[in-house]
Amino acid sequence: SKFIIQHNILIGKFGIGPLLETLFNRNTKDRLFLDIKYANRNFAKKFNKFIKNIEKGKIKICGSDWKTISDICHLNGFEAYYTIRSKKAWQKLKKSLPYLKKPNGVSIHYGLINKNLIREIRRVTQNIQIWAWTVNSTSEFQRLEKLEVDGVITDNWQRLPI
Repeated sequence: SKFIIQHNILIGKFGIGPLLETLFNRNTKDRLFLDIKYANRNFAKKFNKFIKNIEKGKIKICGSDWKTISDICHLNGFEAYYTIRSKKAWQKLKKSLPYLKKPNGVSIHYGLINKNLIREIRRVTQNIQIWAWTVNSTSEFQRLEKLEVDGVITDNWQRLPI
């Protein structure tokens, strides 16, 4: 089945945002998909300390610092989704995969997604999920749906024909 998630800023450049704490509750812990844009080693330490005493669920985490995302997910049993911002980044990720936690998926800028890229990603990564970001137009949503992406990240899910 397809999924759509609302894109919001919960974690800022300066650390853990106050809204993040409210997300870790019984109703949402199995549906969280956190986009950690500014992940680095320092952030990972703070984040791991923050979630140490929180009941965890099936949480998805994506970000561009694949090593940090890999470490956070490995330590906490989360699902790793590696962000791909360019074709060059995809080439780099392919080379890095042996050194990272096996990803559950990738998060790719919607403009990069085409039939050939989807085929290559699924072949190289053994059929992981492909999520597109940030999709805000109906026509783009429909194009990606035809390409069979697994999910989209949006700024306004109410505008999309779900």
